[in-house]
Amino acid sequence: ERTIIEKIGGWMDQFGLTDSFAVFNDAHREKVARKWGAQVLSRLDEYVLEREAAASEVIDQWLATFPQNHPDLRLEFYQMLPEKYVRPFSDLLTETLRAMPEEASGGLPFHATVQDENKEEAQRQENGHTDYKYLLFNADDAMVALTILGIDLKNPDNAFQLMTGVTADFRRQGLAKWLKAAMFRKLAADFPSNQKITTSMRALNKPMQAINDAMGFQLVRHGFEFKLTGEMIASYLRSEG
Repeated sequence: ERTIIEKIGGWMDQFGLTDSFAVFNDAHREKVARKWGAQVLSRLDEYVLEREAAASEVIDQWLATFPQNHPDLRLEFYQMLPEKYVRPFSDLLTETLRAMPEEASGGLPFHATVQDENKEEAQRQENGHTDYKYLLFNADDAMVALTILGIDLKNPDNAFQLMTGVTADFRRQGLAKWLKAAMFRKLAADFPSNQKITTSMRALNKPMQAINDAMGFQLVRHGFEFKLTGEMIASYLRSEG
């Protein structure tokens, strides 16, 4: 434990960082983080949707209903984003990540950039991974909602539902349901061997929990977001002699 926290402190000093953040979803690592004196930011819940147990009728109903309810919106699928969409995508991702409810202030200051997206896409290609993206655009071609699914192309049996977000003016209209239903069907069509989808979210995110419940996701474990500061690290090291 001391060796690890010394390494973390060294990296923070090397790069001039005041904070470091981590997500732990097992009891042992959670115990270690608490022993270090790390600040608990938010509780996380991890869910799994077994494809055979999915609420197919609900999902199909969403796909039949929401496109009809929003004829002014356009749904598009991408793996690699066209250059013209990289900045709007990064801006929308930043907005929606920052809008996620949190239990304690001072959490990770989310900021997605064009450079981040381009770099991460290159890394995904190098490592045999891909991100599926469904995006919604309004009549002015403005990106208003997104959902992202991470897939290991060497083992697509378990895919990872990442961020789903809707810009402020378009929330509470069912767009997240439309996006997640479309992604569920797209994944099955492209990867027939897929068996489940795993996702994680803050426990305070009740709207997304309701969507997941309706789709058939099951809660499998709890975790926490933690924050370490240089002062916390120094205090722990002093206490350990």
